[in-house]
Amino acid sequence: MTAESKLSPSFFWLNATQFFGALNDNIFKLLATFFVISVLGKDEAQRMSGVGGLLFAIPFLLFTPAAGVLADRVSKRHIIVLAKALEIGVMLVGVAAFAVGHVWMAFGVLFLMSAQSSLFGPAKYGIIPELVGRDQLSRANSFIVLMTYVAVILGTGAGPAITERVGGHFAVAALFCVGIAVAG
Repeated sequence: MTAESKLSPSFFWLNATQFFGALNDNIFKLLATFFVISVLGKDEAQRMSGVGGLLFAIPFLLFTPAAGVLADRVSKRHIIVLAKALEIGVMLVGVAAFAVGHVWMAFGVLFLMSAQSSLFGPAKYGIIPELVGRDQLSRANSFIVLMTYVAVILGTGAGPAITERVGGHFAVAALFCVGIAVAG
């Protein structure tokens, strides 16, 4: 691989940032769902899993188009930095929701986390052509997609593992999510 064919360090950091964000999304989604089920009981598991899934998906449907318009008008870098700062704040609110034991606050944080991710997405994809050469776009996009799916898979496994490891102390588990947000 020649020096010209290597992807830029800026792209590497973007990919790492989005990896940690997707990982965090999937871990927190499961933590929130497990928390709600632990509070409301196993009889509510199916219904609350469905509610959690909807609260996770709806912000992407509602806010992504507007975030795309924003990414065309405002510096994508600024949007990415703002979105990552918001992620840290939202995860701190998640710690508080679990600490006080409030079910709908936890699901509200899940909604906010997805809203933050919907803000991040268009800027993330839109900045790629600014970070890599035209001849590298397909490869760069493939790495973004690859790392997103790796994060989804790892997050899906890590959510239950973290819950078990902390013995159901969800506020402690959410601190792990704060750490991931900071790493991103």
